[in-house]
Amino acid sequence: MKRYAANYLYISPRHILKNGVVEIDEQTGHVTAVFSLNDVGDEMPSTVFFNGILLPFEPKFTPEMNETEFFSLLDSRFSQHPVSINCGEKVSLWLLEGNELLLKRKLGEKWKITKVFG
Repeated sequence: MKRYAANYLYISPRHILKNGVVEIDEQTGHVTAVFSLNDVGDEMPSTVFFNGILLPFEPKFTPEMNETEFFSLLDSRFSQHPVSINCGEKVSLWLLEGNELLLKRKLGEKWKITKVFG
C-alpha cells in the first residue's frame, strides 16, 4: 500500500478534503481508502505528502486565469467527464502545486502540474 496526501484532495466539485489521503494498492492500482490526516492524528508510514491539490484528472489552465476561474474550469471538466476518487476503483492522481496556490491571484507560471500516480 502507498498513501498520497496533500493539502487538499479534490474528490469531486462538492467534496474537497483538507489534508486528504488516497491509499492505493500499488499492485492493482485500486483505491483502498480515502480519508483526512485530521481524522487519524499522525501521518502514517508509506505516506507521501505534497503541498498542493491532488486531482483525479489532469487539469488544463492558462496562466491568465485566477483561482475562481480555475475552480470553475475544474467543476466544468468534472461535470463533462465525471472522474472521482472512490474505494475499489482505479485512479490517476495529478498534483497541482504552486507558491501562491489559493491566494485569489493569477495562476501565472508559478503553478505546476505533475502526474503522481497512474
